[in-house]
Amino acid sequence: GEDGSRDLFISGATLKATVDSIDFSLLELSEIPPDSYNAYYAGWDLTEHPPPGVTTIHHPMGDVKKVSGDFDQVSTPQSTADIIGGGELLDYYYFSFWWVHQWDFGSTEGGSSGGPLFNNDRRVIGVLSGGQAKCGDSVKYDPETDRIIFNKNVNVNDYFTRLSVAWDYYPEDNKQLKRWLDPINTGLRTIGGYNPVTNDIGPVISHEHFNLYPNPASDRIYLAGRGDHEPILNYTIYDLTGKIVLAGNILSENLAEINLSGLQRGIYILNVRSRMKSESFRFMIE
Repeated sequence: GEDGSRDLFISGATLKATVDSIDFSLLELSEIPPDSYNAYYAGWDLTEHPPPGVTTIHHPMGDVKKVSGDFDQVSTPQSTADIIGGGELLDYYYFSFWWVHQWDFGSTEGGSSGGPLFNNDRRVIGVLSGGQAKCGDSVKYDPETDRIIFNKNVNVNDYFTRLSVAWDYYPEDNKQLKRWLDPINTGLRTIGGYNPVTNDIGPVISHEHFNLYPNPASDRIYLAGRGDHEPILNYTIYDLTGKIVLAGNILSENLAEINLSGLQRGIYILNVRSRMKSESFRFMIE
């Protein structure tokens, strides 16, 4: 196909975390992509359970975006013998990978490395490290689907670094994801994606003790109690860097209001706590 557009780009990034025994690197962009770029911020999932089907988005040989999928359950290597083809993959812990045995549609190849692996909830669970897969030659045409059928014998054995291993296997900040993706220790194991253009976040966030609404918010949010809870609560609001931007106390019998008029548009984390309970919410100000 034709080359992709080079009109939408951002140059420069800061390396936040990387390590030589688990194949991942976390970069922070030098600036926030403009809304006109229609960027989507994918959610992630620290699941330890192999999902029943996965999809990856990648750029083989630096080509325009391609999508590949496997309808079968992925697995995790049980020893280095499961790292088919060996090579540089043996430089990393074998247990740090998701193993895609064969792609059912599409394939990866050189240049696809770093592509995200999505579960069926469309959340990232891994990033491509390497493998044997490559793009095969066309073998026939299917008139019913109007698709070219490619040789699948070469679409095998790809290995993706598991986010759950990269999360906090090492305690150092510059060798883990947790420090940067959960800077206030909310304990969240999964988080949904964010579309800054369409604001597709649910209007009400429900937790065990409270509901938060509206979401997105403008100048205030409300906490509605669910069941019995203490009347005096402390709250702290953080931006995504972990910086405290607002804090205070609220008296809450059934409904509490928090004024947000001093905060800028963006994504925030609200932590509500009492002597016995603590809950965290992610919300957006538009």
